[in-house]
Amino acid sequence: MLKKVLYINLTAKTSGAEFSLLRLMSGLDVGKFHPILLLSESGPFREKAEMLGIETVILPQLIKFGEYFRFYKIPKALWAVYKLLRMIRTKKIHLVHANSPRAAYISDMAAYLAGVPSVIHVRDTHESPFNSLFKSKLLGFFSNRIVAVSRAAADMVLRVNPSLIGKTEVVYNGFAMNVISATPWKDIRGEWNIPPVAKLIGAVGTIHPSKGQDILIRAVARLKKSIPALKLLLIGEVFHRDAEAYQVGLGKLAVELGIGGDVIFTGFRHDVLSLIKGLDIFVHPAIIADSLPGVLIEAAALGKAIVATRVGGVAEIVEHESSALLVEPGDAASLANAMLTLLTDMDLAQRLARQAQRHASSLFSIQGYVENISKIYEQLLEGKK
Repeated sequence: MLKKVLYINLTAKTSGAEFSLLRLMSGLDVGKFHPILLLSESGPFREKAEMLGIETVILPQLIKFGEYFRFYKIPKALWAVYKLLRMIRTKKIHLVHANSPRAAYISDMAAYLAGVPSVIHVRDTHESPFNSLFKSKLLGFFSNRIVAVSRAAADMVLRVNPSLIGKTEVVYNGFAMNVISATPWKDIRGEWNIPPVAKLIGAVGTIHPSKGQDILIRAVARLKKSIPALKLLLIGEVFHRDAEAYQVGLGKLAVELGIGGDVIFTGFRHDVLSLIKGLDIFVHPAIIADSLPGVLIEAAALGKAIVATRVGGVAEIVEHESSALLVEPGDAASLANAMLTLLTDMDLAQRLARQAQRHASSLFSIQGYVENISKIYEQLLEGKK
């Protein structure tokens, strides 16, 4: 019998969590599972899901991304639980999967009341509800399984609430390695009039203080003293409204440091992989724990030389001096020195890049990702809590 899985996501924008969910939903065995995506509003995520043939439903009563849970929101939240409960029963949903702990406040309560199993996907560690013991106990009571995208994410959950060890499981996100390796070359230097002799560094991520773009700009300013012909691509857009001032500040910082003409803000791009492919070095300068930065996995799969900070699950993707160079977060001088090392030692850069590529291909395949999640579904549907 085909099992219907309802996926809950609080935003219709797209970031790493949404792309990961798309890969999961589209990779499921259609003979076993029928995915249905529930969103609070229309947007790019809905469009991409429907292009893949995934059924989508809009429930306006859901608490939207960025809309914090406050006591005065309780009536709205309870109304959302009621509406979702009716939907679960009407559509005869067999399992509910929340794509974030915040989505689970509503989805898992509704699933509990409907008598169907539920899964919470923990993709972030920073400001996660699982950092609060009370919230952790609440979510743990209603959920049947907690899927952490990395050991770092699982450790965060269990450090606060060790009693969840029986429900918590690590499943790495999966990527279509064959698609990544087939990424077409693009003349990105021509697009921005970057000279062939210039070294090209890039970082990908939403524009936000947690991503450390300001530290990277400071590092590049230092690096310019040794390598004058240098350009930096900051690939991404503002996702959180409170980061708009931060983006303005980044531009001002670059000008103040004398590299205003060397820092390129690309905004949101559909061709991110092609941009990464054209880089000399990929940098991940995050200063706050990132559970499992997908873009770092993609850069590794593309065979890029990598410099990254030791935060969150980064060390589960690349290892210092084996497949990348790792530095402490917030240290512009160390970041600059690591980039200089790779830009001036091509043999080292290529050796690290090859090892990162092999590691990514073996550990983060889409097949393993979908199979492991599917096993969890099957266990829960068989009544194994």
